Amino acid sequence: TSAQVNALVTAEAAALTSSQAPAFTSAALAGMTSAQLNAMATAAVAALTSSQVPSVTTAALAGLTTSAAATLASSAVAALTTAQVSSLSTAQFAAFNTSEIAALTSAQARALTTAEIAALTSTQAPALASVAISGLSSAQLVALTTADAGVLTSTQVPALSAAALPGLSSAQIAAMTTAAIGALTTTQLPALATAALAGISTAELAAMSTAKIGVLTTAQILALSTAQVANLTTAQIAGLTSAQVRALSTAQITNLTTQQIQALNTAEIAQLSTAQVQALTTAEIAALTTTQVPAMNTAAVATLSTAQVNAMTSADVLAFTSTQIPALTTAALNALTTAEMAALSTADIAAISSQQLGSLATADIAALTTTQIPALLTSQIQALTTAQIQALSTTQLGAMTTTQVPAFTTSQLAVMSTSQIAAL
Repeated sequence: TSAQVNALVTAEAAALTSSQAPAFTSAALAGMTSAQLNAMATAAVAALTSSQVPSVTTAALAGLTTSAAATLASSAVAALTTAQVSSLSTAQFAAFNTSEIAALTSAQARALTTAEIAALTSTQAPALASVAISGLSSAQLVALTTADAGVLTSTQVPALSAAALPGLSSAQIAAMTTAAIGALTTTQLPALATAALAGISTAELAAMSTAKIGVLTTAQILALSTAQVANLTTAQIAGLTSAQVRALSTAQITNLTTQQIQALNTAEIAQLSTAQVQALTTAEIAALTTTQVPAMNTAAVATLSTAQVNAMTSADVLAFTSTQIPALTTAALNALTTAEMAALSTADIAAISSQQLGSLATADIAALTTTQIPALLTSQIQALTTAQIQALSTTQLGAMTTTQVPAFTTSQLAVMSTSQIAAL
């Protein structure tokens, strides 16, 4: 009985054999003390069955020697109650062999104290079954040593719960193998703390699928270093969501490669903010394609500097839409070369605001073709300055329509030469 077992002196407990120990009833074992368990031979403890072990009190379990702890049957370990598991000392738990560690259930793993987790050896950690890994909490992952994080396998990592993942630090992530990082799923990645992302190497990040990059939160995207972003593949860049592109910092934008810039799709280009567009280097601006330029929103176009417009290819400049042209600042519009001005479509010419037209250099006015001239609106003609009027050639004036000629004001007509007047 329990009382009889409790009455055993330590010498008698020490004399118990591996044949006798399994004969105790569960009820009887409940009476065993820590001193008695401590005195038992390792072989006798190893003989305890899965039906007996749960009856041992947590107080008695404190007497388990580390050598005896290392010999418990895997089935006996799996039968330990969560209360028993959490009562184990760090020395006892650290003594468990890999077979014992592998036997731990999800509930048992969750019952482990943070001290026990910290006591895991780098030999034990890889032995944890996926089912046990799935039971770990965020606080337990915080307690995991970097050495243990470094030995987690690509089979174990996918078993970590999304709720637990915020507990991983950048140091732990950095310690993990490339294979383990690569095993993180699209469900797990968004759960990582933004600070933890610093632990992912540029190579590991670049090796991720577009689907994985695509699930990163906007906060995570913003948390990536400029080096990490600059090393994303063109496929990954093209796979970014509009929200992710919008989340990129100006520093990240500035450090994008020209190949990455060209990989941005039109939906992504349309999401660029004014601050992001201002952050584009002249090399990045020059890399924009004729498909990307028309996708820029007007607010972004309005922030283009003269240096950026100067850096654009003529093909890109001519790709501006008649909606974008009026959004350019007068300084940016003046950055167009006379050849580019002469190549603008009639729709673009008509879209230029009166203020913009009045700011153009006389060389730009003189460059307008006889095809473009008839596209000028009455309001635009009346905005022409004296210098611009005088820069118009007789050929240009001759191309004006009967609707345009009456638009000239008396003061404009007064500064025209006789040959210009004759050309009207």
